[in-house]
Amino acid sequence: MDPVHASIIQTAARAVPFFGKKIYTAAQIRAMISAAEDVVVGENQDLLLRHLTDRQVERLKQFIESPQFSHLTLQATFWSISGNDASDIPDLRTQLTQSLRYEKIFGEESLTHTVDILLSLMHSSIFTVLGSMRTSPKNEHELAVAAQIATAASRNSELLSQITTINSFNRYAQKFRSQVAALHEKLRLPNVVESRSITRDKLYVAPSFRRNAQKKQSRLNFLLQQTLRFVVLGDPGAGKSTLAAKLAYDIATDKLVGLEGLVPILLVVRDHTQGLRSGHDTLLHYLEAASRRPYNVNPPEGALEYLLLNGRAIVIIDGVDELGASSFRAGFADLVNSFSQFYPLTRIVVTSRVIGYREAPLDEEKFPLVHIAPFTESQISAYVRRWFRLDKARSADERKHVVQSFLRESAQAHDLRKNPLILSLLCSLYSSEGYIPTNKPQIYERCAEVLFETWDRSRGIEVPILFRSHLRPAIQHLALKLLTDVKGRQALPRSELLDYLASEVLGDRYDHEAEAAQAAQEFLSFCSGRAWVLLDVGSDQLEPHYGFAHRTFLEFFAADHLVRLKPDPQVVWQKIEGKIGDGSWDIVCQLSVQILDKNYWGGADEIFELLLNAALEATPERRVTLLEFAVRCLESVAPSTPILRKLIYQIVERSCRIAWRDRQNIPAGAATTGHPRADSHALLIEDAPLVALLNVHSGDNNKRIINAIADSIFSFADQLPSESSVGMIYHFLSAVTFHWGSISRELSSELKGRPANSRLEAWSQILDAPTPEILQREGLSLTFIYETTSVHRWRLYPAVFSLIESAFSGTSRASDQTIAELGAWLPYLLDNSELENVRVETMAIYPVWREITLAKLKSLPRDARGSCMLLILPFLSRMRPSATAGVPESDMRQLVVGRHDESLRERSGKIVDGLDLPSAVADRVRKWLSSVSRR
Repeated sequence: MDPVHASIIQTAARAVPFFGKKIYTAAQIRAMISAAEDVVVGENQDLLLRHLTDRQVERLKQFIESPQFSHLTLQATFWSISGNDASDIPDLRTQLTQSLRYEKIFGEESLTHTVDILLSLMHSSIFTVLGSMRTSPKNEHELAVAAQIATAASRNSELLSQITTINSFNRYAQKFRSQVAALHEKLRLPNVVESRSITRDKLYVAPSFRRNAQKKQSRLNFLLQQTLRFVVLGDPGAGKSTLAAKLAYDIATDKLVGLEGLVPILLVVRDHTQGLRSGHDTLLHYLEAASRRPYNVNPPEGALEYLLLNGRAIVIIDGVDELGASSFRAGFADLVNSFSQFYPLTRIVVTSRVIGYREAPLDEEKFPLVHIAPFTESQISAYVRRWFRLDKARSADERKHVVQSFLRESAQAHDLRKNPLILSLLCSLYSSEGYIPTNKPQIYERCAEVLFETWDRSRGIEVPILFRSHLRPAIQHLALKLLTDVKGRQALPRSELLDYLASEVLGDRYDHEAEAAQAAQEFLSFCSGRAWVLLDVGSDQLEPHYGFAHRTFLEFFAADHLVRLKPDPQVVWQKIEGKIGDGSWDIVCQLSVQILDKNYWGGADEIFELLLNAALEATPERRVTLLEFAVRCLESVAPSTPILRKLIYQIVERSCRIAWRDRQNIPAGAATTGHPRADSHALLIEDAPLVALLNVHSGDNNKRIINAIADSIFSFADQLPSESSVGMIYHFLSAVTFHWGSISRELSSELKGRPANSRLEAWSQILDAPTPEILQREGLSLTFIYETTSVHRWRLYPAVFSLIESAFSGTSRASDQTIAELGAWLPYLLDNSELENVRVETMAIYPVWREITLAKLKSLPRDARGSCMLLILPFLSRMRPSATAGVPESDMRQLVVGRHDESLRERSGKIVDGLDLPSAVADRVRKWLSSVSRR
């Protein structure tokens, strides 16, 4: 196969992962390419290459592998998936013609002929590649995107027709890429006391990512090959901004395979908060502004529009959470969502903190979520070795020794060092102090001490500053001012900052205004010269701006200021109560509780008591917000056992009081997105604190949490009415297969190690291995075993699955007792008219087919065989002939097809006869076959 044709097939195959939510491995993509190469044959390639020179062939191959051609292929593929003929996509020919014309590979006389052949090859490649996919990814989202693509294609066609040359656009793209590479080649070394830039590769350790609740981790390049756009969520200090800058740098320097030649447009939200809060401009306006500052490249008119519409740009939006209040973030989410509709195939990567994101999320159909995973032990070790390798004051042997001692001694802060920012601060403190704090407030506190007191003194330097004792209060005041800035700014101009320090912070500490002004001047000189905490973060046309190098430090000093003004629990609670639930204040509120607990005996207990009292009087949504905040505080504070048990009792009670019927058949979207719906409002909200408890990492609290949860569940099993879902909660938490968080495995062992009462035992059997007797005893209908059960965003497949699996999983698991129990279902099923009216969810159909084959069905005893056939009929009823591609058993597919096509029904009847079913069952199946017909 010629290189041009092969490139077209590979481009079509690489488009596949962008559709639907299935993740394709590199091996699967290669298999699709191989299948397409075997199918796509003909004379087109000969027609294309017959009159081309070697140079033209090479340039054409380069164009086919370019972002522009990939973009056109994506358009055609989406259009095909939506049920249209790829050859009918509006303006595809015009776009391809104009793009090739600008490349100047061919003369005008052969351009039309070349476009015809390229389009033919594109369409045949798309057809064969899609044909190799096992399931169709078509859904309402892709249909909507197809319409958006058609609109964007029309705009692009019009834009291309108006351009006489793209030389200025190409020069702009090249210059922009060069500026991005130059600006982001280095990163600022996270050091407590000094500002120092180093080459990025000397320190950077690439993070891993998780998709939603999946445990399997992925690398960034894999995610970029799998989806056009996504949101990266991470905790404070997880490295989101570093990741955004590194991604821009790697794309600008062509370090990522498959993304060569793209223009990375990095929009740092904190640089545009004031304008974005006003909401008066388009996102394109801010992308153009980002080009001018900080990259100093003025985009020609239409240049960004051209790059975005032709697949030559990737947009990276860093720090959505920096906008502050959820109302501002919701407005920005709308801005990004509408931008993605306007440019439906443009790559977009967004970063945000986890806390608060759900208050104003992007459209998850367009922007799936990925989470930055905590550093693994190997990543921690790699980062530490690189960090200390930069210390040139030590010999190689000394550096090796200090790395080993740091890794050994920091094991006590195991969970803390998984965070890249915290790890860097620990390295810095250990390098200068030989000291490793064990919690976040201690880390920040020690960093402040090193910054304000120890660092200069240890070097024999006399700091010429007029207000040594006022240095820390000044930073605290500044942190709170920036946190509460009505304009949402993350940095202040030098003149405004000096005025604020001299008048509001230092004015009453000096006899003369000139002295206060001089102290303010020296404060800025100290910070910009050495401190990593507060920095000169950039300049406008008039003067430099100062802000905190990382928001985490701003939050610590703001919280420290709130508490130190008056370290009284009642006063602190009054200050933070109204802020709990505001994502931009979450860390400040947590740190306030931690700092108060350190400086006031029993401070955390009193805050928790006030919080629990407020929760009892709050609305359901507000109560959950307060309880979730209390759970997050458990990471760093250890309240007394009575207070901890009171908190956990309230959390577990809310989940257990939900009626079990309300947990049945929650729509898949509601149970996975986390957004409350009318039919699942209580479930999705009330379970959130319990799920948060399972993810607490605290050596002081974990064992106490496990015991308190178990005690609460067993207590409620005796107290709550029969319609409560305490039995379901018990089953979920004790099931071996459900390990949601750090304590779930230990909690499961604790629950199973205690004797359960009859109520809890009954629910475990109902959800895991039901029998007709137990359904009748508990007053449950047959339809119950076909319904999914949900706790928060997790779903348990219908109980009927366990029955089917026991029959079809093979003799190693299908014991004589299991088979006998399955046979005992037959009279109950034959006498039960509900079976004909059972409705199952679409999502619940496909897992059934992993085990079912007619050969296994025939191997069962006759009554068990009849029970199985009746149990799977509701799933067969939900199937349509067009959706049977995922069913591995051809005869089972034939049953579905024959039911819908009368001409094929005789063959389906023979399959039923061959099963040798009990006569009553065979009659029921034949009746089912004839209940639907289509000629």
